[in-house]
Amino acid sequence: MDVYKRIELASGGKYMRKLGYLTACVAGAALMAGCGGGGGGSSKNVTRTVAGFVYVLGGTGSGVDPAVVIPSAVAPAGYFPPTSGTVTLSVADGTISRAPDAEPFNMATSNAIICSVKAKENTVVSVTASGLNYEGSARALTSFNANLGPKASSTTVLTLNNGNSTYTPGAEASLMYTIDGDVPMDPTQLFIAGGVAQSLSVIALDASGVIVPSATFDVTSSGAEVVVSGTNPGSGPFDLTPATSAVAEGDVDITIDSVDSNLQAVIDGTFDHGTPTTINVVASTPAVTWGTETPLVANTSSNITATVLNEVGAAMPGEMVTLSVNKIPSAGNAWSGAEGALGGNAFATPSGAANGSGQHTSTFAPPTALDPTLNSGQLAVKGINTITASAGSATGTVEVTILRPIGNLTIVGPSRLDTGTSSTSTLSGAQTYALTGATDVDGDTAEIPSGAVTWSLSNASFQANVGNTGNTQVGSVSASSINSATGVVAAGNVAGTATISATIGSVTSNNVVTQVYGVPSKIILNPDTTASAIGGASGEYAFANVGATQGATIALQDSSGHVTPLGEISGFTTSFSIQALTGGSITNGGAGISNFTVTCGNTDGLFTVEVSGSWASTLGGSGSINLNRAIGQNAPALP
Repeated sequence: MDVYKRIELASGGKYMRKLGYLTACVAGAALMAGCGGGGGGSSKNVTRTVAGFVYVLGGTGSGVDPAVVIPSAVAPAGYFPPTSGTVTLSVADGTISRAPDAEPFNMATSNAIICSVKAKENTVVSVTASGLNYEGSARALTSFNANLGPKASSTTVLTLNNGNSTYTPGAEASLMYTIDGDVPMDPTQLFIAGGVAQSLSVIALDASGVIVPSATFDVTSSGAEVVVSGTNPGSGPFDLTPATSAVAEGDVDITIDSVDSNLQAVIDGTFDHGTPTTINVVASTPAVTWGTETPLVANTSSNITATVLNEVGAAMPGEMVTLSVNKIPSAGNAWSGAEGALGGNAFATPSGAANGSGQHTSTFAPPTALDPTLNSGQLAVKGINTITASAGSATGTVEVTILRPIGNLTIVGPSRLDTGTSSTSTLSGAQTYALTGATDVDGDTAEIPSGAVTWSLSNASFQANVGNTGNTQVGSVSASSINSATGVVAAGNVAGTATISATIGSVTSNNVVTQVYGVPSKIILNPDTTASAIGGASGEYAFANVGATQGATIALQDSSGHVTPLGEISGFTTSFSIQALTGGSITNGGAGISNFTVTCGNTDGLFTVEVSGSWASTLGGSGSINLNRAIGQNAPALP
């Protein structure tokens, strides 16, 4: 920014620029104030420039007020700017200068307060001080308040005054201004492309150095590099917003004209794209395949995009960006192995100027050599490749993994699932299908890129026929399904067998065979029964003589022939009965009883086995059980 404020005397017209005016007491000092900000959510916010000057008694101090804040840049008789201390302005739910709610002003830097205050209408601005001092002698400021007033007061100047001054300001004679709370002290005001708005606060003083609250100003920019906003003409504050980086760099002037006088100040500014500070680098895919000729697997690639940002986070077009990768042992862009050239370039365009969005994009590709029998030095390019983008002294990185095609896959999974459950069941951590091992075509442990695995499943029956002789049925085929991307299996509602495998490219893993258990649906006996011609019988036991016995043990099968462990049957209960006409007998059943003995009578007939309870597997299977089976007693023929 221009270190000088240029003003035009009333008698001189608006044509001659002069050195900036900073009042006798604060010449050359930075004014500690700042830009107006947010604060206060009401639509009736008030934004005002608040201004005043702080003075303290000199000598040993004999005045009524040891310290005052008044609208005059000229000290009252016996008063001087403090040599140290802090004066703080505060509001409830608002913004003063660059800070929410409160802002301190360092009196060792300047005794002038010029800042922007934004808050709800009629908000009280409180003024307090601490550590005020004049040449080693402490001074105290009595705290006081000023009111921002109604919405209609926006864009006017609120002067601070606890000295009870009744002075009526005269005509404007000089201007004072700050940008983001500071008087411009550098040769030029710097506007960085894409930066936040800088707040310009302006006040006018009369010939006696007293603030003229009614003064208004017209602020203009010499070019599109800086956009001026705010009530214009008005008393500010004004926002000076740098344009985007698409605008050419160069000089820009900010001109302040007093509406009611011939005063003028011109701020010499420079619009600059800034300095490359940050480079964000992204890859379109985090892993690429370095293919083979036999079988043919083509190379894949990744697009690398580097975005150059300046110190305010804005994109920088035109910046030269250079890409490099750590897996290339020699300088340059060509792939080369430790024991022989691989061929091809790592980047299609390893360097280039950033576009209008500050971006340079290039394709990153593995070496062109596709042989599956490359030597160890050449294979060193496999694995994580750290790609670095550079612009000036700024750098950014992204990692892309070069993978070789898969040569072998190994998966694991549960040997059993139950109908109505899935492999994501929280009942058992083992109920998961997972890829546990893979090697690439070079025999090295392979990293599997996300989304590269395709899972598949086929359904079948566990047994072709289910049940004892005389009581058989065709075994059911499971109705399981699998998520091809995640390998999650839903067991379905039919018992059977599911075979699961995984595929990457043309390589398929081992098979995992999973038995899908269902609700028990059939009673089987051991020993097996034989076919029967006895009416109503589902199988029979034949006896050699009356009084002979046959013992049997009960088991339960599902519709595909899986035998359900009796420990999974809650409330397992049996009941055994035999027709009286047989003349035989059978042992009693009951809770937990899984076997019986039949004693043969003298006549053919039936005995019945009944089972009840609930299937409650630890793997999540469940269902009610109410089964019965009638078995034939084939008595010996009478003599």
